[in-house]
Amino acid sequence: MSSRTSSRRRQVRVTRSKSDSCLDCQGDRCSPVLPRLSRAQMSLRSEQLFSDAIRRSFSRRHQSVSSHDATPYLVTYRGMRLPDLLCLCCCGLCCLRRSARTLAFWPPYPPTYYFQCLDADCWKLRLFPTAFCPYTVPELESVFSMEAFKVKSSAGNWIACIRLTCSNRPRYTILRSHMNGVDIGQEIAFAVKLGVRCRCNVVLYDYSGYGESTGVPSEENMYADVASVLTELGPRYGLEARHVVLYGQSIGSVPTIDLATKVYVAGVILCSPLFSALRIVFPWVKGTSAFDSFANVLKVPMIVCPVLIIHGTSDRLIRIKDAVAIYRKCPNAVEPLWLAGAGHINLELFRSFYDRVQRFVGYELPMRDLRMSQPSNGSGVPVQNRITIQL
Repeated sequence: MSSRTSSRRRQVRVTRSKSDSCLDCQGDRCSPVLPRLSRAQMSLRSEQLFSDAIRRSFSRRHQSVSSHDATPYLVTYRGMRLPDLLCLCCCGLCCLRRSARTLAFWPPYPPTYYFQCLDADCWKLRLFPTAFCPYTVPELESVFSMEAFKVKSSAGNWIACIRLTCSNRPRYTILRSHMNGVDIGQEIAFAVKLGVRCRCNVVLYDYSGYGESTGVPSEENMYADVASVLTELGPRYGLEARHVVLYGQSIGSVPTIDLATKVYVAGVILCSPLFSALRIVFPWVKGTSAFDSFANVLKVPMIVCPVLIIHGTSDRLIRIKDAVAIYRKCPNAVEPLWLAGAGHINLELFRSFYDRVQRFVGYELPMRDLRMSQPSNGSGVPVQNRITIQL
């Protein structure tokens, strides 16, 4: 009897965990909408809760990266598994580009969210407990007018997107390209605090093969994904490219820099940017080659808008030496921020991080727009009219 009772209890526990897998749905019912709160209360009501959620999210990132492949391969050098390292050594540099593409993308599995289809082109976000979001979906929808939608890229993939209205009179709209091993569900908490501090709306999206986005993750698909999202912001919200700030972190700096070289935007924020894929695997390499991937250092000099670079001094994955090299190559870089003691994934826990981004978005970019609206020296044509915007 005791064994049967314990087995029944175990079955009941498992059933309850499955029914409570969504934070906002209990069975077929949705939780009622909570009392409406102001944006300031939503941002400042529980600073400790937000920090704890971010730390749990970081632990989840490490778990998703470590559980990317269930095969017990031995990790030998800078995160490379033994078969991949042997293949790279045997085949030589000819397979470096293919190996970099294979090792670069770590989609979180299972995803931390899903989109519920309510009607044609009408989606509703649902969060799993693994998202570790301190806010519920009803709160996000009532306070921040959160909207979920999908965009079809030029590669034929459907890209999952979320827009957060963090200000009634936003300065700009931040288009964020997240780091590796995460998806939209784990980025909402950070996007809320960033949007409220900077008085900007925030748009999040997932790369192909991440979360609800279809397709296979690749370098070419990343370029098509971010371009399609930026193009969709025009007809959907009436936004121009010059009112958008591109934000890229870690591997998200790759599509951000590529798009900034093709479209004139308000500004670019790069957090822990890559030098190149070859530089991550072999730190002693000084330059790039024809077999290299994610060569940000070759595209940065072509950016014409202001660029803010933020990097941690204790970053072990991407050394600060790479960020300094990108900063020196960028002709329009503003004063960078080197966070002492910060690593690769904990930049958001430093107060100086938000202060620097707020000063960049709230002061430096508006002052530059004001100077550009005035006629240039010797010519009666404003400077911004001589810049071609290509979408």
